[in-house]
Amino acid sequence: MDRLDIKLLGELSRRTSGVTFQPLVKRGYKRIADNLGLDEDTIRKRVERLRACGLMRGWKILINPSLLGLTTYTIQLSVGPGSTPDEAIRKIKLVPGVFSIIREVGDVLRVSLLCEDEESFKNRLGLVSELVGARDVTTLSNGNPEADVELTKTDWQLIDRLKLRPSLNYRELAEDSGLSTKTVRRRLIRLTQGKALGFVPDIDLRLLEGAACVDLFVYYTNSGLKATIDGSIFTKFEEYVLRAGWGSRSHGHFMFIVPRVTIAQEILDWARAQQGVREARLSFIYEWILLHDQAWSELERARKLTTE
Repeated sequence: MDRLDIKLLGELSRRTSGVTFQPLVKRGYKRIADNLGLDEDTIRKRVERLRACGLMRGWKILINPSLLGLTTYTIQLSVGPGSTPDEAIRKIKLVPGVFSIIREVGDVLRVSLLCEDEESFKNRLGLVSELVGARDVTTLSNGNPEADVELTKTDWQLIDRLKLRPSLNYRELAEDSGLSTKTVRRRLIRLTQGKALGFVPDIDLRLLEGAACVDLFVYYTNSGLKATIDGSIFTKFEEYVLRAGWGSRSHGHFMFIVPRVTIAQEILDWARAQQGVREARLSFIYEWILLHDQAWSELERARKLTTE
């Protein structure tokens, strides 16, 4: 993997971040090429190569949880003695609402899940902890951007088709749904720009060669500084950013792909030195498991409650 591959993965991923939350079904290769100062054919071949080697497994659809009254929570834990991270992951996958599991180098797991309320989260926290004999458990409540649109019946029909085949283009989706291509395009742009709908590439971090994935958590002295600090980190290290700006009013979460360990240390040192940063910590990521298909059961339940 070279610098261009890293930048390309960032271009494909960053639009699903808390910084913008404005992805399209497939960002045009031309737009990515223009951003990177390359020709469209080069980008197309690079994407095909990433898919062929298995590093990019496809796409996952995202629905803004705030539309359905759901909150995103994160549990960080160390797997207890007598179990392994692989065994723990198999068990955690069975817990309702889990949509992402990040495995750090070592025995630390970070589990993100959707819940209706804090009581529901506490119940699932207890279940996860018991299943894996969790140690050193910490939790976070993550903010979601407020959607600027309301979903119609037709919007949901399009989403239902996309959740089965996220890679459908406008024409294919129009043929599948019985709508015009123009209507499909207009609706999807409305949903993505309205922060209701997004897409994220499913990347197998275990297959990275010549690079490593690192997570950065930044905690602020004042929640009002979040936008400024997140923006500064993004701008400073944009060429390495995979995802950016997630978190809550009290913290920010970034994911980077770096070609050298020294760059990871540079990111951490620079973040710690910024005014308004109370604490910053960095970890190396071994695996990132997306379970958005499984989490749909939680979304569907919330959807029924909001439409009844």
